[in-house]
Amino acid sequence: MRILVAEDDYASRRLFLAFLAPLGPCEAVENGLDAVEAFEAALEEGSPFEGVCLDLMMPGMDGRQVLVAIRRLERQRGLSPVPVVLVSALGEEEAFRMVEGEEGVFCLSKPVDQGALLSLFSRRSF
Repeated sequence: MRILVAEDDYASRRLFLAFLAPLGPCEAVENGLDAVEAFEAALEEGSPFEGVCLDLMMPGMDGRQVLVAIRRLERQRGLSPVPVVLVSALGEEEAFRMVEGEEGVFCLSKPVDQGALLSLFSRRSF
């Protein structure tokens, strides 16, 4: 499973890459704009991401805005939504309210448990 990790904190980014490594190749970016660009480039190259681990609070383009952009790209190409795990320092309830109604999205609070993260992506759909 190919996963895109978008996290502005270096230590968290490295941790998520290590956590997700058992599932397959992962690519990491440090901001929302880079996440959207990487997601679109992967689509254009014919090797799309099969999941996204997305920090909710990033400077510039936040996780909610990235999610909206990713879903728009998928709709434009007639693709099903990829699973997205939204990671937040906010409580899960607050994070869920921010993405309520979004298909294929699950929220985890920081600090993230590796088992929970792997379990969500192993299911491949929410």
